[in-house]
Amino acid sequence: MPPNPDPVSPVAGPEACREARLNAFRAWLAEAARHTPVVDVDWAAAVPLEQAGPHGQIVHGPGASVAVLDLGDGALTAQGVEEAVRALLEDPRAGLPELPVGRVTASSYFSTDAAWSASACDVVSTCPADEEPYVYDRDDHLAVQDAARALAPLSDQGSWLVTHPYDPAVTTHLALPEEVYEQFMGLGPGRRDQAMRTGTHQRLYGWLAFPDVWRPGDLPLQSDEVLFPRIQSYEVVVP
Repeated sequence: MPPNPDPVSPVAGPEACREARLNAFRAWLAEAARHTPVVDVDWAAAVPLEQAGPHGQIVHGPGASVAVLDLGDGALTAQGVEEAVRALLEDPRAGLPELPVGRVTASSYFSTDAAWSASACDVVSTCPADEEPYVYDRDDHLAVQDAARALAPLSDQGSWLVTHPYDPAVTTHLALPEEVYEQFMGLGPGRRDQAMRTGTHQRLYGWLAFPDVWRPGDLPLQSDEVLFPRIQSYEVVVP
C-alpha cells in the first residue's frame, strides 16, 4: 500500500512524511482493533496535545487513550522524551484517566555493530553462535530507551525495553504465536521482491522498506536483516 500522502512526490510539501507516518499508524491501529477491540478510537475526535510538540495530539476511546508525541526526527533527547511523558501523565488537561501506570514499554530497538558474544545469552537457542544481532543504531531509539529507564519508577512493573537476545541486559523473551506473527508480517509466495505483502505491517508500513520488504523471522539477526522478529527480547528495568 503506497504512503498517503506520498512524501517523495514532486508536489509533496515538507509535512508529507509526517502525515504519511501518522496515517499509517492510524490505519495500523484500526486493523489491530479488529483483534484487540480495546484500542478502537475515533481519530476524528483527536485534539491537540500541547506537551507533545507542535503536531502532538491525543484521542480518547471507550477503552483506551492514544497520544502521539511529535518531538522531532533525528533530534530526540532522553531528557526531552522523559519530560514530555511526565507532563502527559501529570497534566489534567490531557484527560487521561486517574489510573496507576502498569508498565512502560519502549519498542525502540537499538543495536550497534559491537562484538556481541553468545556466551552472555540466558537462552542459548535465541543466540546462534555464528550469528550477530541486527544492527540498527538510530540515536532517536537510544534516547527513547534511556527515557524509559528513567521512567521505570513511575510504573508498577517497571520499564520493558525491546532489545536483542545477545544483549547481556536481557531479562526475558516473549514469542508471538506463529499465526499472529503471520497476520502482521506475512508475505505471499515467491521471491521477496515480488511477493504480495499480506501482513498488516508489511502493507501499511512497507513503503518505509521499499523496494525491499520487512524481512520476517524468529530472531533479529544481521544475516537475515530482521528488525521485527517473532521472538522479542526485553531488558526489564524494575521500578
